[in-house]
Amino acid sequence: MKVAVFGSGGYIGRRLAARLRTDGAEVIAYSSGHGGIFDPLTGVLQPKVEVPAGTACVIYLSQSPRFRQMPGEAGHLWGVNVVSAIRVATLARQSGVRRFIYASTGNVYEPSFDLLREDSALRRDDWYALSKVHAEESLDLFKEDMSVLCARIFGVYGPDQTDRLVPNLVNAIRAGLPIKLASNPNSQNDNGGLRMSLCYIDDVVGIFSRLVSLDTAGRINIAGPQVLSIRDVAQAIGQHVRQSPSFEAASQPRTFDLMADIAKLVQVCQPRFTAFEEGLSAVLSPNGT
Repeated sequence: MKVAVFGSGGYIGRRLAARLRTDGAEVIAYSSGHGGIFDPLTGVLQPKVEVPAGTACVIYLSQSPRFRQMPGEAGHLWGVNVVSAIRVATLARQSGVRRFIYASTGNVYEPSFDLLREDSALRRDDWYALSKVHAEESLDLFKEDMSVLCARIFGVYGPDQTDRLVPNLVNAIRAGLPIKLASNPNSQNDNGGLRMSLCYIDDVVGIFSRLVSLDTAGRINIAGPQVLSIRDVAQAIGQHVRQSPSFEAASQPRTFDLMADIAKLVQVCQPRFTAFEEGLSAVLSPNGT
């Protein structure tokens, strides 16, 4: 099977490309790090990029690295997350590709303290979330020509990761900095901070490698089965590094949690999940964070 992976140089992409090759797939890798894929100013796909005939599946993992620089870099965000995704889907359609997988995010959901299902309400008041929503809705229009699946990813963590929740907490605890916990205004007993679904990187890669060969379309949440609070994660890290974390109350209560309903994922993929303690051990091993 020939699989095109856009964003093959990213945290998920390089591991997924390696996994697919191990599984026997021929991987066509597209990475912005190699140059010539996206216009550096606009984030739009370069005209010379092609999707080879005979490609069975295209996986679009590419993300704008400027997603925190809003609204100043909104054009680049849309260029990579929306416009280029549509251009790649157009190339895929022209090459006879039958399956397209778009990496979306659990952040597309409207803020809620409930489990988030694939049919939960979406938010349109955040630049990053809206870019993903627009991409999802645009890619739906290709459904007559190929199967389109939008994978909404929650809380990826793993070894060698930087500038994300788990490594940031590790660094803060090692530095003796206090961890701020935002309370739930609807519950006096919920003072552990944001509650979220996390997913270990190897599990994410395994799920994507499975989805390549499945005829599943629409939306699917990708997350682990455990729901953890910021306090839970920090305390687990503290036990591993033998340094008790300190906590302080955030100045404002939180307005949502990020907890995924994964019933569809379990039914479709029957994935193997890595327990958080096991994944954290890998993160904090000498070769991890």
